[in-house]
Amino acid sequence: MGTPIQMDRESNILASRKHDIDDIIDSKITIHDSRHFEIRLQIDLPESRSSTYEVESYFFVPKSLNVAPGNYSKHDFYSGIHKYIRFKTPQIALDKITDKAVTASPWNKLKQGVESLLLNSVNPTQSAIVLRETIEEIKLLGQVIRRSLRDTTMEVIRQINHQHDPEENLESQSALFAATHRLLRDVHELTNDISSLRLEIFRPQLPDKVRDAYRFFDEFYSLTIEDHLSLMYKDFQDKSIFSGKCLELRKEIEEVLLQQQKHRASMLYPSLIQKGSDNSILPYRKGVLKKFTSSSLYLNLEQTEWQFLAQLNFSIAAGLAMLFAAIVTIFAQNRFSTSSSMFVVIVVVSYILKDRMKDWMKVFLSQRMLRGVADFKTRILDPGTQQVVGVFREAFAFIEPSKIPDVVRNRRNIDNITSIDVEGKPERVMKYEKQVTLYPKKISKFHQRRRDINDIMRFDISQWVKHADDPKTNALHFDGETNTLQVVSCSKVYHINIVFRYQSLGADGKLRDTLERIRLVLNHQGIVQLEEVR
Repeated sequence: MGTPIQMDRESNILASRKHDIDDIIDSKITIHDSRHFEIRLQIDLPESRSSTYEVESYFFVPKSLNVAPGNYSKHDFYSGIHKYIRFKTPQIALDKITDKAVTASPWNKLKQGVESLLLNSVNPTQSAIVLRETIEEIKLLGQVIRRSLRDTTMEVIRQINHQHDPEENLESQSALFAATHRLLRDVHELTNDISSLRLEIFRPQLPDKVRDAYRFFDEFYSLTIEDHLSLMYKDFQDKSIFSGKCLELRKEIEEVLLQQQKHRASMLYPSLIQKGSDNSILPYRKGVLKKFTSSSLYLNLEQTEWQFLAQLNFSIAAGLAMLFAAIVTIFAQNRFSTSSSMFVVIVVVSYILKDRMKDWMKVFLSQRMLRGVADFKTRILDPGTQQVVGVFREAFAFIEPSKIPDVVRNRRNIDNITSIDVEGKPERVMKYEKQVTLYPKKISKFHQRRRDINDIMRFDISQWVKHADDPKTNALHFDGETNTLQVVSCSKVYHINIVFRYQSLGADGKLRDTLERIRLVLNHQGIVQLEEVR
């Protein structure tokens, strides 16, 4: 049966469970917004020269949505998918980020870079390298703080939501208050350390680029504090069963929130709520700052624009269609005068069939060549060195039901109630296949703290619901209680079932082959719900 996914408080999205495939891959499937859903693979790289994993995605789309080879091409699919590969954010406890003993912390690396630039102890070439590395540490520091603050705040919120009757659970309530005080203390100390660092970075001896990067980081940090503590504040506010202690904690959080707002105003940062404004600057600014700090984690993707064998597919289709039209034209010339009406009819019909034949052949050849030929090959580059640290290949096609592997078909039909359910749910099947090879030893050569990978794919469903009916329809219903005929408004939704197949080599060298299925509930306006089907 389908299990509705619960709201993820931190990211305000619907999220599936974390699915343990092996010690190599974890997956998380979420709704990004009303038009996009996202699959995030967390890859723990082994100690080896290369590591390969493969993801096959089977989309079972209702035929009533009219998504078909004739009106939904490879170009449509690839233009609706965004792909990102990034390092996992290093995990450092909030109270350890500025600890001198934690040498791997970007805080300490940043301080070292600032000292080197201030002392001017490096030559011009080396100075440019130190400058670049220092700015990267500023970016990474923002992401490390964000992850640590998110994890700590979510743990406090989890404890808040587990509070019921305070008289019966004084011990857990005491633990909650202690955790909250500890979090606020760590935030206060970290904020003071960042303020002290500002004095060093704003010295005139440092390049403007360092000061500009710091201002972006500082604004990002302030907004991160405000976002996460606001979530915690709201949960304390909702838990009206708490008395004096809860009010005291809420007051402390209020002071931190107001302090951050005043700080951004004093620094002339634009990310402030303005009364009487549409406040579009706030989400825009958050996006800019997030992209700036997270760029320290993203790997560059360099996609090949032309794949010979994949394009050969289309050339063969066009050639066969043209051959058909030429044969028909020669036949017509031998049988009829070129000025006769019959000759004109035959040539026009052959021209029409030529175009249709080309499209049919492209679909046919795509299905036959899906396993052997990639639509695109993409190199994965380290952003700092531009060295190739991996490669992935991807292919997309509509496939016939007979070509669906039995294990995938069984997972798709696992919740069918009767043997004829399939006949009541006619579907077309799209397959997207992605094979990724990473080079762990090469990655570890350039990175010690950033090693394991997040592989993110975000799918756009806009094209899938383009032909959907209106989201509401009316039905007549006779109400037995009132003995009246009533008009009832009903929601019109569609179910797209997706089966993901993950394949990778485990730590023991054996192939892991695991399936996961979700159901997207859609209407004309977008995604209504995401369900995991077990």
